[in-house]
Amino acid sequence: MQQLRIDSILAGHAVSGPGRSAITFNGKVTDFASLEAQVASMAGWLAARGVGSGDRVAIYARNHPESFNLLFAVSRIGAMMVPLNWRLSEAELAWQIEDSAPALILHGPEFAVMATGLAATAGCLCQEIGGSLDAAR
Repeated sequence: MQQLRIDSILAGHAVSGPGRSAITFNGKVTDFASLEAQVASMAGWLAARGVGSGDRVAIYARNHPESFNLLFAVSRIGAMMVPLNWRLSEAELAWQIEDSAPALILHGPEFAVMATGLAATAGCLCQEIGGSLDAAR
């Protein structure tokens, strides 16, 4: 039996309706073809940093399209996304990071200090989402 992953659903939509709207965020519309390209880029970026099958990637941010990119990209490389609730205390976040042992923490700019500290304690990579991540890819 063939295993269906969430990223294959995106890939199918990118083929069947590439110009159709996939995500609208802050008035900007991203179509399925563009989302597929962003996911492929993110998957490659993650793999280049050593993230692979079975690894976990934490995301510590408010609502952001990069969350969707990450969800599909980790699926594509066989990794898992660990969403962190930005409303949790430092102790609660530290427990989640220790329990999940992510290879990487992606974070919103407003959480840079906390995310950097959590990553240092966990011994994992840390990267801000948005402009600096776009430039890094």
